[in-house]
Amino acid sequence: MILLYNVIMSYNYDIKTSQKDNHANRGLAFCHTFANVIDLFISTFLIAHLYQFSTSAYNYCFKAGLFELISYSCMLLGYFIFSFLVAKTNRIWIYRLALLLRTLVVVFSVFYGEVIAQYIWLAGLLDGFSKGVYWSSYNVLKQEMVSRTSMSKFAVLTFVLQKSVSVVFPITMGALIEISTFSQVAIYVLVICAIQIAVSFVVKAKKPENSNFDLVDYFKRLKQNPPMYFKVKSVYKVSIIYGTTSVLSTLMSVCIMLQCGSNLSLGAITSVVGVTVVLTAVLFSRFTKEGHRNSLYILSSLFPIIGVVLFVCLPSLTTVIIFNFCTAIPGTLFKVHYDIIRNRDLKEAGLYQDISEHQAVIEFILCFVRMITYALVVLLSFSNSQIIFDIMLIVFSILYASNLIAMMIYEIKRNKNKLD
Repeated sequence: MILLYNVIMSYNYDIKTSQKDNHANRGLAFCHTFANVIDLFISTFLIAHLYQFSTSAYNYCFKAGLFELISYSCMLLGYFIFSFLVAKTNRIWIYRLALLLRTLVVVFSVFYGEVIAQYIWLAGLLDGFSKGVYWSSYNVLKQEMVSRTSMSKFAVLTFVLQKSVSVVFPITMGALIEISTFSQVAIYVLVICAIQIAVSFVVKAKKPENSNFDLVDYFKRLKQNPPMYFKVKSVYKVSIIYGTTSVLSTLMSVCIMLQCGSNLSLGAITSVVGVTVVLTAVLFSRFTKEGHRNSLYILSSLFPIIGVVLFVCLPSLTTVIIFNFCTAIPGTLFKVHYDIIRNRDLKEAGLYQDISEHQAVIEFILCFVRMITYALVVLLSFSNSQIIFDIMLIVFSILYASNLIAMMIYEIKRNKNKLD
């Protein structure tokens, strides 16, 4: 209640004088936490619902892969279209529109849950387009509203809140689905959607001067500033590798459902792993410093490889749980710092007018890479081969581990002033 009171105590946001307010940051974090609940419901349990209507593991791979492929394709389109609007108007209105669209996705799952296997293209379209609208507004709001000096704390706060939610809600919704129906659980999520939209009306922002979405001019300006161009380009390179990691969560869901076969088990494993992730994020933020994490990165990068080898050689409930833990820790180390570096450099240079373009380029990279990886999952489904599935699992686990190596290289260069 104290947090909600602080959120409701609104603020004035002045982009020109860079006035920031802790209430504003908490308000945005509060809304984004609710958005993560909606994402958990859609991404985790909508995919699990697809499993129930699948005739085999490979049929499930086809449906899950096709859903994600369509979703990210539509997200790319939605992000591009609404980036123009975000750059030309008060971005908070686009954000509220996105919350309404995400609510529609939940409504769709309520009324069409039983036949969603036949409407994968429509589910992916609605999910992807609404995500495009959401992230095109949220990314800009976050980078503008949160000061450079507070970005690290904000990144950890939102990550911890997100994963804390993943501790409570997956096992709760999984249990409710087991004892009731998918539609009944969706009704509770609709209530969360309503609260989220209500809270969003206390978050305020406004369009900065000279803001206009133009990717061509953006890159022209960057090339005229070589140090800044080198910094930003380094973040884009890291983003390419990061984009390959999303597919591993889908493949893991396949592994969990094959070994457990229930929504409750899926939710329980997700919740237990969530506790580990929260602790890792807090310890990483408190006790490590950029440029002095090389040993930690190298050691942690071995975890996904160890986990996937154990699972492939000895597939069981125990090894799939170990595999989840082995990816959760390095994933946390990377994601917390990645969220900081993607928002830091332009803020240091005061280039507020380029925030929309910068965030758009990153999301374009992520969506494009994810489209390619999920297309591979769709192709995998036609093979009906456990060997090919295991090979793909190993390949993407190695790519998952390589994220930390990419981040280590980035930090080494920056620490040596090669990016400054």
